Amino acid sequence: MRQDWRPLALVTQLGLTVVASLVLSLLLGLWLDNLLGTKPILTLLFSLIGVAAAIVGVYRLVTQAISEVVGQGRSTTRRDSGAPTPGPGAGTTRRRRDDAGPDEDREAEPDEDREA
Repeated sequence: MRQDWRPLALVTQLGLTVVASLVLSLLLGLWLDNLLGTKPILTLLFSLIGVAAAIVGVYRLVTQAISEVVGQGRSTTRRDSGAPTPGPGAGTTRRRRDDAGPDEDREAEPDEDREA
């Protein structure tokens, strides 16, 4: 699929997921209510199940789309062997002072590369 159509395809998938989940669960609830004679109970129950299914479906579609977009930004993250490609500064274990975490002391030893 071309890159230009991806947002439209995602919106269409989201809409169809919500509508299909809600309509199918509502129809199933109405059919079971007519069959068993419990008029509003199963319709309401299956409607809630349909809402939950729609939320889960939308969440999965959105997280998948986000991971695809983030994955496109890192086009050279893997080599042929499947190992991650080392990024800038790979192999170094030194951290800069401003990269220290909240539990670490900010007064680290000065970098050897810096001149006074």
